[in-house]
Amino acid sequence: FPTRRSSDLKATKAKKAAASKKQEPISNDIPEKRIESAISGLEKYLQKEEDTEKVNEKTGKFKLISDDDDELKDKLQLIVVNNVPFNEDTDVSKTKKAIFKPLTITTESSVHSHISEFKKILVIVNDSVKFNTDKEDETSEIYKLINEDKIPVGEIITPKKLKTLYKPFENKRQLLADHSVILCDDSIITLMPKLLGGKAFNKISSTPIPIRVRNSPITLSTSIKNFWNKKTAAKYPNGSTLNVNLGNLLTYSTEEDKKHLIENIKVIAKQFLEKYMIRSIFLKSNFSPVVPIFYNEKSLKELIKSKETAKSKQDEESEEVIKNKVEINGVEIELNAFNRALYEIANPEELETIFKKQIHSAKKRNAEDSEEDKNEEVKTPAKKQKKATKKD
Repeated sequence: FPTRRSSDLKATKAKKAAASKKQEPISNDIPEKRIESAISGLEKYLQKEEDTEKVNEKTGKFKLISDDDDELKDKLQLIVVNNVPFNEDTDVSKTKKAIFKPLTITTESSVHSHISEFKKILVIVNDSVKFNTDKEDETSEIYKLINEDKIPVGEIITPKKLKTLYKPFENKRQLLADHSVILCDDSIITLMPKLLGGKAFNKISSTPIPIRVRNSPITLSTSIKNFWNKKTAAKYPNGSTLNVNLGNLLTYSTEEDKKHLIENIKVIAKQFLEKYMIRSIFLKSNFSPVVPIFYNEKSLKELIKSKETAKSKQDEESEEVIKNKVEINGVEIELNAFNRALYEIANPEELETIFKKQIHSAKKRNAEDSEEDKNEEVKTPAKKQKKATKKD
């Protein structure tokens, strides 16, 4: 027969095993089938919406749909929800420069090539750069990027040009409007808030993203290629919800394209799951419902726990305030912790003498409050009388 001691040992081992299972880290890999199912659901939704909107329900006639509306509808976003606001949960926020620094995200393949409305890349390099940046010169690295790598590089400018040619508001506004991304030499990135203006940093498309140049055409070319093929960017939001633009869903037309999209979603999600206490992740196209692809029960429990802790702390503080209020000879006074302790041990007959100062202050405050109330009562009938006179 098993002894009592051996059965206790078995029970302890079972408890430890259960505890270790509970503490296992949550996998940062989202199953491919779940992502495939979400993409398929969004495609069906878009198709259904398209079929519905082609015909007017009342007249039964075909409606004209603008291309702009179509582009808006299939804009695909990865929505990441954190337990706390992102700008409170990052080292960048501690430097008070979160507004000026975008979040750079690694991807498996290019996201930008799937953005239908993508214009061009604005490149800002140091004034000291002496290498060839002529887009028309076949020997330049920029020419090769545009013509061989098919990367839409736009204007290549320096801080000097921003101070002169693009100093007028309209010139600067048009420059930013003509480009979808700004890549800036990291050695001059701190000059950008002053040169571009604070409003430029309200949108990711006009927020400069730092890249390495090191006064080398090869380094510049590599940095641009690396960003176009393997990176994207997002702004740190004020709240706990962050959006990552994945391009237009309808541009992922082939099976290979869809595989790239799935890989990008997995890689992007993993970065957030490793760095933050993410509560949930969704896929969404414009005007469509959100489709969940990740849900963290542990994160949700922690959020509930933190809210309950905050509430109990608030309740304790309010209880503490109530506890520190006492009444002496019909006058209610508020005592600090020391005076409250003194009140508890003092002779009841001497309380009025000990807390004479507090009682006097409370009486004065009560008198002022009652005087204000009387004045309000006098003013109110007078106002009513004036209104009545005006009506007559």
